[in-house]
Amino acid sequence: YGQSTFAWLPRERERLACTRIERERGDELFRKGEFAKAAAKYALCLGIDSDGNVDRSDDAMNAGGRLHAVLHCNRAACLMAEKKFQEAIAECTAALRIHPRYMKALLRRARCYSRLDRLEESIAEFKRWLEMVNQARTSPESMPLSMSPCIFDGPHEISDEDIAQVKTELDEVTKAKARADAAARAQA
Repeated sequence: YGQSTFAWLPRERERLACTRIERERGDELFRKGEFAKAAAKYALCLGIDSDGNVDRSDDAMNAGGRLHAVLHCNRAACLMAEKKFQEAIAECTAALRIHPRYMKALLRRARCYSRLDRLEESIAEFKRWLEMVNQARTSPESMPLSMSPCIFDGPHEISDEDIAQVKTELDEVTKAKARADAAARAQA
């Protein structure tokens, strides 16, 4: 191997270090409740790691592996805190394109659908989340490779308290949908 073969390595290390620093700044801003600034830092991280190319094309949105999935999910949390639920859904979807079984992103998207009164979608997402947890707990070895859990936020890490909370949320959304359906029937 010639020296030019690894010429990209110093630049890659620099980008990684810069991304790490900016993500830590974003995390600190989030903890302080400065959600818009935190979301901007996470977007900056996505740009740094993508050579500044944040054109939102499918290739750009699917790139970056775990880091990009986490950054999109963190942006979703910021947007949810600002009640920008439609934008948060887009960020969760970007994270789920990278890791389809990213539990935190799936749960955040379910909550956003609920806040936007997209109740059927919310119910489907909550049920999917619960089904993934149940499947991981009852027979983790039977999961096909395509359905394997996200390696950094998988269903096997979910606590009983989290499950109870999600079941309560699902129940509330299901009741809200039943009320909405009854109101629609009464109006018709």
